[in-house]
Amino acid sequence: MFSASLARGVSALGSPCLLSQSRRLSSPARAPLQPARSPVSSGMPQTRGQRAAVAAKAGSGDAASGERHACLHDFCMSIPYGATAVVGGLASQMFGGGSLGLQVAAAGASVLVASAISLRSWRSGGLQTPFTLASAAASAWVAHTMWGRIAAGASPVVSGIMLALSGALAAFCVYNVAAGGNPPPKAKPASA
Repeated sequence: MFSASLARGVSALGSPCLLSQSRRLSSPARAPLQPARSPVSSGMPQTRGQRAAVAAKAGSGDAASGERHACLHDFCMSIPYGATAVVGGLASQMFGGGSLGLQVAAAGASVLVASAISLRSWRSGGLQTPFTLASAAASAWVAHTMWGRIAAGASPVVSGIMLALSGALAAFCVYNVAAGGNPPPKAKPASA
């Protein structure tokens, strides 16, 4: 009785591991294990060309046109980073960080401006690469500055966090440009 109610509750969760466990609890006879099918035997495409052909048949505009792009927009990462840098720089300035706080805030503001222009350009179908590279340059400058502060003996916690965030954004922006830029806007369905 208890195992049957447990099996119903577990099967409602939908976890494959929990489902197999609930089957063991609810039925004394176990089904024999079946070997997993390999991608080759399952008919899944193996080469890049085969995957592109399958995607083209499915109606994917990217594979059919041969366009490459990054998996994420640059402004999706750089707008939060820019806001963090502005707030962190201003907080550093208020708590005695000197002119470096204002410089970091200015770099964050430049990333925010470049990201906003990149977003506007993306919406209108224009080129975003210069703005992505501007964000990369500003965040790389902040990373370099934070590295210098850590090397000079400053607190590695706050500087280390900014170093990691800045380095990650700079690397992401370079990846975005190298991968072919931002993903294109999704086509809006035609209204019937």
